[in-house]
Amino acid sequence: MTLSTAYAIGDVLSLHNSLHRKPKEAKAFYAVYGGLVTLAAALVLTPAAPLGLLTNAVQALAGVLLPSATVFLLLLCGDHAVLGPWVNGRALSVFTGAVIAALLMLSSVLTTSVFFPVMGDTTILAIRGSGMLFTVVISAALLLIRREDRRV
Repeated sequence: MTLSTAYAIGDVLSLHNSLHRKPKEAKAFYAVYGGLVTLAAALVLTPAAPLGLLTNAVQALAGVLLPSATVFLLLLCGDHAVLGPWVNGRALSVFTGAVIAALLMLSSVLTTSVFFPVMGDTTILAIRGSGMLFTVVISAALLLIRREDRRV
């Protein structure tokens, strides 16, 4: 987590960031990385720190952010202006869309179970079922829109 955060901060601040560079070449990146490791160590070593709560909060955050990142990645992989001839084909985009739909369902279950730990199996099955129904409805709508675009 600290390394990916250091890379993100380095990208935002336009730092020379890479573990392949020597510390003399990327002083700011290694300083940010070292500072984040020190902060994480201080947090873990703090007496009476709610580590279980922090772990659950990180899982919930990952459950919220991962699906949105994968949707943007799918959109990027379908952009001809960016990838040119290496853009994803239709079959791969449909497969990836199905994987993202499954990821959305699993992330919603994870996030809900973190915020509501007493959630039972019936609720999880209801979330999965509604997610599958939502996926089928959206897929059908997209297919209908695509057919209408071809007719025009």
